[in-house]
Amino acid sequence: MRRGESYGQAERLRVCLPLSNSGSCMRIEDTVRHTVVFIGYPTDDPAKGGIECIGTAFLLRHGGFPYLITARHVAEYVGADPFLLRINRIDGSADNLLLDEADWHYDSDPTVDVAVLPIPDLIREDQHHVRFIEDEKESWWSNKAWKYGVGIGDFCYTIGLFRVLSGNKQNLPVVHFGTIARPIYVMMRSGSPAHVHA
Repeated sequence: MRRGESYGQAERLRVCLPLSNSGSCMRIEDTVRHTVVFIGYPTDDPAKGGIECIGTAFLLRHGGFPYLITARHVAEYVGADPFLLRINRIDGSADNLLLDEADWHYDSDPTVDVAVLPIPDLIREDQHHVRFIEDEKESWWSNKAWKYGVGIGDFCYTIGLFRVLSGNKQNLPVVHFGTIARPIYVMMRSGSPAHVHA
């Protein structure tokens, strides 16, 4: 990885792989980090900002309605018990929002590691530094992957929690990158959003 040119006040991250299909660098959009939130439990440890982070979730808007998406195993772990959702604020701090009696939705196939939670009226976009993934415009369903020939060996990245560096005053999502190593339908079962460069 290398730091790219500076555009205004924000530096842009570029990932370069000499063996990529295009032979060029991939630009990761700055705002993608704002689609990620962390799930956890309350803690008194001052170094952790009031939350023991245990998992990643991302924000999706489908049909104009907001959803929280995470891995099924994370949702099953917290279940309907009270848990925290840490969301970065515009002012540089974060809110630890308490959720209780969450009504998670799962695929009927228990091997699909995805869970969905409707979150109406939870996030204040005028206060929280977030961006919802707009499903109709940005989601990569398997039919698009087939259409564009995305598959094994193509470069991809995901953004989420790195437990030893979750941040103490706000979320610090980390970009993980690599290549698709299994058929695309397996890759899309991740708890974090998988973005594919073809």
